[in-house]
This record gives sequence, C-alpha cells and structure tokens, in this order.
Amino acid sequence: MLYLSRKVGWILTLVFAVVAIGLYYSPATARPAIGAAVALGDTVTSNLLDVLKHILT
Repeated sequence: MLYLSRKVGWILTLVFAVVAIGLYYSPATARPAIGAAVALGDTVTSNLLDVLKHILT
C-alpha cells in the first residue's frame, strides 16, 4: 500500500509540473486542458461516490 501511495504521489507531482510548465509557456491553450482534467476528475469522483453509496446501502 505504501508503494502505491508513493507511486500516486509521483504521478501527481509529474502532472502538477506539466500543468505548471504548460501554463507558463502558453496559458491560452493550457486552460481548456485544465478544465477538461478537472471535469474528468469530478466525474470520476462522483461515480466513485455513487458506487460506494450503492455498496454501503
């Protein structure tokens, strides 16, 4: 489990770095990509919560 959490931490660090570099070099083209990533994360989170709610009830 610790290995998985470290791996996820490295992935999040890489994603953050790529987004920061993208915003620095081309803010106009990076904003739609960030919006899409946020929307995707929101969808995944809401689906996960629905599944957990269904399992627990």
